Amino acid sequence: MPRRLALAAVLALAATVPAAASAAPPTAPTTGPRTASVLADLSAAGLTTCHIGAGAPTRCGRLAVPLDRTDPGSARITVGYAWIPATGRSTGTVLAMEGGPGYPSTGTAADFLTMLGPLHADHDLLLVDARGTGRSTAIDCRPLQTLTPPAPRPALLEAAGACGDQLDHTWKRTDGTWQHGSQLFTTAATVADVAEVVDHLHLTGLDLYGDSYGSYFAQAFLARHGDLLRSATLDSTYETVGLDPWYRTSAVVAHRAFDETCRRSPTCPPGSWERIGELASRLRAHPVSGLVPGTDGTRHPTTVDVQALVNLVNDAGYDAEVYRQLDPAVRAALAGDPLPVLRLYAQDIGYDYSDYAGPARAYSDGLYLAVACSDYPQLFDLRAPVAERKRQLATAIAGADPSWFAPFTAAEWTSVLDYTETYAGCLTWPAPVGPVEPPVPAGAPLDPAGVPVLVLTGEVDSLTPDLGARHVARQIGRSATVLEAANNPHLVALEDAQSTCGAQAVRRFVRTLVAPGPACLAGIAPLVLRAQFPTTLGTSTPAGVVSGSADGPARRAASLAWQAVWDAAARYDVVDGRTDAGLRGGRVDYARNGSRVVLDHDRLAGDASVTGTVDTATGGTVTVRADDGRTWRVRVDPLTADGIGTVRVGGAALRAVA
Repeated sequence: MPRRLALAAVLALAATVPAAASAAPPTAPTTGPRTASVLADLSAAGLTTCHIGAGAPTRCGRLAVPLDRTDPGSARITVGYAWIPATGRSTGTVLAMEGGPGYPSTGTAADFLTMLGPLHADHDLLLVDARGTGRSTAIDCRPLQTLTPPAPRPALLEAAGACGDQLDHTWKRTDGTWQHGSQLFTTAATVADVAEVVDHLHLTGLDLYGDSYGSYFAQAFLARHGDLLRSATLDSTYETVGLDPWYRTSAVVAHRAFDETCRRSPTCPPGSWERIGELASRLRAHPVSGLVPGTDGTRHPTTVDVQALVNLVNDAGYDAEVYRQLDPAVRAALAGDPLPVLRLYAQDIGYDYSDYAGPARAYSDGLYLAVACSDYPQLFDLRAPVAERKRQLATAIAGADPSWFAPFTAAEWTSVLDYTETYAGCLTWPAPVGPVEPPVPAGAPLDPAGVPVLVLTGEVDSLTPDLGARHVARQIGRSATVLEAANNPHLVALEDAQSTCGAQAVRRFVRTLVAPGPACLAGIAPLVLRAQFPTTLGTSTPAGVVSGSADGPARRAASLAWQAVWDAAARYDVVDGRTDAGLRGGRVDYARNGSRVVLDHDRLAGDASVTGTVDTATGGTVTVRADDGRTWRVRVDPLTADGIGTVRVGGAALRAVA
């Protein structure tokens, strides 16, 4: 999981509305609470002490299950799970499922515990790794797992086809014949696995939480085993029934989100989406290239073309830092300075895509495709030969409505990384043999037991858009309540959420089966967009005068100092170690978990450097040196959540904007 940023924690906490503000008329559950059961005898359940990075005493177990429950001669695989007991007397169990698909639930144990907070005092936590991930016979297709995104699509398709073939030649039936493993890692199969674990532990009345794909799983579990649940929370969800193979709502929400985040930022001129379209038009004819800092502290040759811009637009849906930087980077590129957008894409590749080329136990690329190619609708017939599939996909793209993805063409939009949407990722996957069990049985209700369901959705989440989440809630019916988190991208209650409001909502819902009022989530502060990327000291927006007096150059130097420190602090979240390279030169070092930032001739602008040490909580002093010999000593006050802070030059106090 991505490392938390010291500055990001400041921003998130500052954006949180106090818990008391969330009080509102409650929504009554449609059914009475189910009796929760707890696991009394750990040793009898076969659980042993294990270490999964939870920071709490943990017991783990394994269960052998059929690879194919419809086949009496099926091979068997292992399902691994972890049990983290309540810190006090237990009154219930939270079953938390991680997303991807491809991430193991046990790998997110620490984040789940953080989300539960005080609820863990009297609630156990059960984590079951979906088949194919983590401790559950993880799928490890080496050519696919070692492919570094964003690899060319032909290379991905070759590796994907090889992975599917590997799964079809890994397990044998009792009669010695190969099982068609490529279609046996479905959501329905994982639901059956988890239900078997729950039965093995003699549990019922579970409070199910699923995030992203985990919420897709949760819908299927709710439909098939709602009798085992007391409640269900779907965080950042999308449809198990009626999912659009074009994912058109992602483009709709991206358009809205970029314009809205811009409109809510005092430093962003209107028309963010229009500027993105203008840059796309330029990149079609002239992609930009340059040497920019990566996430490893060194510089890398990077190119941004239209496909890269499509990836950035989509990745903003789960990475708020893209929202914060893309518009000013686009403005800089349109003005002739491509370095900010090039660095942003290098950051995107090095940070957001890093899991895809890591160890399979941490994230299984093969499991991702095994689920996507079995459960998700495609723009072609997966039972057709590969050549015919490619023809069908090309025909579909050629016939797409030009308005769906404007200002991008359908061909450009569907070139997005296949880990975001599998438009082409399944082209070479093996054709299924016989029927494939869908996540939810055809025609079955999503919530036949009337379990209370809380649906959490982020306003600027284009990966699993609020339009899809509301569709899911309508499909569930009266037992579902939707809460939207303002200004929040992907994941509302877990990990890098914009505030603690989502976690508070989960805790209250599990305690009372009543969805909290919308005030806390509706009050999350807007995302802080960067004001600019100045190319020179002279183009840095002068800091405003609060008291005293300072001339124009000093005000520009003060502004550059604040922007350079803010830029360096924000980068801590994405660099691999404790060192980073400046945008246009120089170096940045980090100490005390990123709370201390040391700038060594850091060049955010091209003709001036910034040197000095700043503590994000207490401030510090830096020196701005222009190449023409002028210098300024600038006192930087503590960094702020809204990017607006105080800097001091001489006897003047100035207001600067990041």
